Amino acid sequence: MLRGRPHQDHRESNRYGRHQPAKDMHPLDSANEAARLSALHSLDLLDTPPEPAFDSLVQLAALACDTPIALVSLVDRTRQWFKARVGIEATETPREYAFCAHAILTPGGLIVPDAARDPRFAPNPLVTDSPGIRFYAGVPIRVAGGHAVGVLCVVDTVPRTFTARQLEMLRALARQAERLIVLHCEQRAATALRQRLRGREQQLRQLEIHEASRIAAELHDGLGQQLTGISLAVASLQARLQGCDEATQEQATTIGMLASEAIRQCRDLAYSEATFTVDEHGLVGFLQRYCRLLNQGPGAPITLHTGHRLAREPDAATAHHLFRLVQEAVNNARRHSGATHIGIELIEQPDLLSLTIDDDGRGMCAEARSFPGLGIRSMRFRAMEIGAKLVIADRHYGGTQVRCVLPLRSQAVDSSAAVRTVEPGLRRG
Repeated sequence: MLRGRPHQDHRESNRYGRHQPAKDMHPLDSANEAARLSALHSLDLLDTPPEPAFDSLVQLAALACDTPIALVSLVDRTRQWFKARVGIEATETPREYAFCAHAILTPGGLIVPDAARDPRFAPNPLVTDSPGIRFYAGVPIRVAGGHAVGVLCVVDTVPRTFTARQLEMLRALARQAERLIVLHCEQRAATALRQRLRGREQQLRQLEIHEASRIAAELHDGLGQQLTGISLAVASLQARLQGCDEATQEQATTIGMLASEAIRQCRDLAYSEATFTVDEHGLVGFLQRYCRLLNQGPGAPITLHTGHRLAREPDAATAHHLFRLVQEAVNNARRHSGATHIGIELIEQPDLLSLTIDDDGRGMCAEARSFPGLGIRSMRFRAMEIGAKLVIADRHYGGTQVRCVLPLRSQAVDSSAAVRTVEPGLRRG
């Protein structure tokens, strides 16, 4: 329902056939109507939620033209739909009654001082009945290609004149509506591009996980089993070499030690390359198993500080990135820093998950600060992928600290998801 000033009783409107449709009440379709409708539908603007920018525009139009009603109307095939409105409750009206259906065919804008005296509109139900439109002024809204997809209009329930200044202001606001539509389309295109990129990123992550699983399975069930066979053969050879010269026995013992170390390294590599698995133990359980594995071999011991289980388990992609980040930080500390101890701390708070890796090594050199290597860039990339903040800095008492803070949003953490991934052929033992 339109809200405005009470309309006056215009008895003279009967002269124009108040109850008989005028011949030109419905404007003829323009020659490029099909192209115009195609342009309109390509905007994906019809039936979209209200937007503050468009709402402010119609409010400004009503104030500038001193009318109770202002609309951004999009003229579809059988209706006009209001993207923004002030002074009216309806969201659309049939196109056959739409003043805007005439306005889109009027390049300079359509002005109707008194609809009751205009043969085109006098029989219109919106004039003869509620809300009793009398005054109308509308300027076409055009998009790329010059198609008039809609109208910025102002409406009153009493006859009135429209000054040249007001018409110019309405035209300026219509141009602003065109810019808002362009911005809407650009934002829609950007959103679609981001969605496509996220889809590609998810595909790449799945490929990474799949390839890591394949490599892990090949290492464990292929190379690992072959090395185990070599180790058994060397053990049998050592037994047969009993009583031989000391140098030969020492060589066999060395070969056995090398084979055992190769097996351990192969298993470690297979485990580190395996797909991250959120099983019944969750992220905490996996990190505990990972630390126990590394602590069985040489290198700086690792201490893990965390609770028994996270209240909200990360989704598969987030968990994968968190594990790889831990793995990279631990490997850097063990290989390059000369650390004698490494600490991992995982703390869950109501609104964030904090992961910290500390070591007591030499700290970062100046070159690493100025030109970060692949490892640091990889950690930064993984943090960015899951929307986390990553800080890598020297500790005041020596060593390096890697801290990753992940906001616990629904996009990043889903406690309802039962995440399961499989490690093909990977078994501990």
